[in-house]
Amino acid sequence: MEIARRRGDFAIVGVAAMMTLGEGDECTDVRLAFCGVGETPIDASSAAEVLVGGAPTEAAIRDVAASVQRMIDPGGSVHATADYQRHIAGVLTERALRTAHQRVREQRAATEDPKLEGILADEKLIMGIIKNEFKDLKKQYGDERRTKVVVSELGRLSDEDLIADEQVVVTLTAANYIKRSQIAEYKKQGRGGKGKRGMVTREEDVIEHVVNASTHDFLLFFTNRGRVFRLKTYEVPAALLSAKGVALVNLLQLQPEETVSSVINVSKTHNAANLIMCTVRGVVKKTPFEQYQNVRTSGLIAINLDQGDELKWIRMTSGDNEVVISTSQGQAIAKNASSDVRTLVVGNPCNTNALIAMNNAKGIPANQFFAMTMLDENRAKTQLAKKAGVDITAVSNLAIWGNHSATMYPDFANTKINGQSVPDIIKDEAWLQGEFITTVQQRGAAIIKARGASSAASAASSAVDHVRDWALGTNGKWVSMGIPSDGSYGIKPGVVYGYPVTCKDGKYEIVQGLSVDEFSRGKMTATETELREERAAIEELLK
Repeated sequence: MEIARRRGDFAIVGVAAMMTLGEGDECTDVRLAFCGVGETPIDASSAAEVLVGGAPTEAAIRDVAASVQRMIDPGGSVHATADYQRHIAGVLTERALRTAHQRVREQRAATEDPKLEGILADEKLIMGIIKNEFKDLKKQYGDERRTKVVVSELGRLSDEDLIADEQVVVTLTAANYIKRSQIAEYKKQGRGGKGKRGMVTREEDVIEHVVNASTHDFLLFFTNRGRVFRLKTYEVPAALLSAKGVALVNLLQLQPEETVSSVINVSKTHNAANLIMCTVRGVVKKTPFEQYQNVRTSGLIAINLDQGDELKWIRMTSGDNEVVISTSQGQAIAKNASSDVRTLVVGNPCNTNALIAMNNAKGIPANQFFAMTMLDENRAKTQLAKKAGVDITAVSNLAIWGNHSATMYPDFANTKINGQSVPDIIKDEAWLQGEFITTVQQRGAAIIKARGASSAASAASSAVDHVRDWALGTNGKWVSMGIPSDGSYGIKPGVVYGYPVTCKDGKYEIVQGLSVDEFSRGKMTATETELREERAAIEELLK
């Protein structure tokens, strides 16, 4: 408001100063407007007479003309006649007079208008002008605010305040080389993609840890010596996918032969209440997560280790999670495992692995463990349906006897196609006893040989079929399951053997009374012998 008021006062004073030409002090204003041009000033009285007077005297004209001539010809080399001097003086003075009078009339009109002084006398009018001018500024230059107005003092800025919060991928190798990469560099690939190199590693080095984190998240590094370090994600040097990263010893104070066992991402929204740790020798420790909020740069001892022991596994828990720790021999520990838990074993040799798990989980009934045979059953049904020229749904009551291996026996003799016995539909006995059995037995090996890996999709689909049949029932139909032998069909107890079963209310029952001819008996005995040999090899694990 003060600026607006001063601006109005300045306008009034300026106009008043220019009005003197019309208020009787013409000579003063003429002197300001006309005199002092060039180095030789014009006589004020002569100039006033020429500019204001109606009929200036000859002496005044000559004086003005002489002054003008001295300005344009200081050396006096040019001599003008009296008429020419009068002409020069008349032209110059007339032009100056018209300009001065016009300016005075305009300024006088503005000053005589009482609106300007009225505005200065009224504070509301001044505020209205200011408001309108601000609206014009907003309309011309207004955009979204780029700064933030805070009530309190800002204080000092940290490095994190200057770093964008974005998702990145942190990779760490077994040799402790680490880097941070933009998540956008990991492009999605369609089916049949050849993959993309995510990191260049040294010879015999491999990537062990891949963590998806925000640049503002904390990373906890647990080492095999039982120590923990903490870094902000943005403190990990950024690098391209083609780079191998930097040695972690440049970021953490690691000791010789000390390596990172696990990397835990601690986001701002995590809900972890505890961290649970497990060593190579099976020592388990649970600590509140809050104890890792402040970690020294030299590290913090997370767990005290016995000589020769190493910290191997670390996980975050909410406090309500069930934690399952398993060994390579199938031993399982479930702190709060339910007594009606069902366990499907799919890792080969799955029948013997199921036997090991069953014997080491003393609190869980043996009839709640079973091994994968549905994959073999589905493959056998496919072969029969293809040979008979029918849909696979027409094939039923197919049993897989014995082990989930190359000795398994797909029992075609008791299988039905549209309710009829398979031998009655498929008359090619040589194919049934030869190529059919061999194809089913070797199907897994053939897939691995062709693809370099097993068919994970087929195994997953078969696992779903197994669990569905066990949980929801088979409605009287047969399915195959690898279960603890109870002596049925002459198979002695002590092994997990493939049987035809029916399921109801979460329980299974072996189908009894099936005919077993000499050919089938030989196949069933051969696969039992293999299972006995596997059991003998792992007998120590069953105690």
